[in-house]
Amino acid sequence: RSLTATLHRLRNLLGDNDAIIQQGGVLSLERTRVWVDVWAFEELTRQASSATAQGLLMLYRGGFLKEDESEPWTVGTRERLRGKFIHALGVVTDALEKEANYLLAIDCYLRGLDADPVIEQFYQGLMRCYARLDRRGEAIAAYRRLAQILSISLSLKPSQSTQRLYADLRLDQPLANPLANK
Repeated sequence: RSLTATLHRLRNLLGDNDAIIQQGGVLSLERTRVWVDVWAFEELTRQASSATAQGLLMLYRGGFLKEDESEPWTVGTRERLRGKFIHALGVVTDALEKEANYLLAIDCYLRGLDADPVIEQFYQGLMRCYARLDRRGEAIAAYRRLAQILSISLSLKPSQSTQRLYADLRLDQPLANPLANK
């Protein structure tokens, strides 16, 4: 009875009796009648391109159900969505750099590092984009931040390709292809 009453109230709140499907003791949302941010986000990750960058940044606002972080049932979904976000950003930022849209690429790299602060490729991208915008000081700061994070969290040094990129920046060498160090 409680379930029936709750289901009735929820349908009234949604203003659509067909938005919730009850079938075989299972409740689900009707995808054609309800918009859910997670569904929209997952669709964008499947279409990842420079055109989806803003949408990805808008829809991914951090961990899934952040307020319920201690609930074990949220962990799998949180990690799956975070992984999809990071992968999609890899595709998106490659396209943005190729299009010379360095400012949006920087935003994407920074958001990716918020999701996972040890992704070296995102630091490399930051360094390349800052250098392309003649912001070498910020590019060098990105390298130093990476070196510190890797050292503290994983007891590692940046890869050889990252160190070469850093050396080129310090020597004020022109960068070849924006994605050459990837």
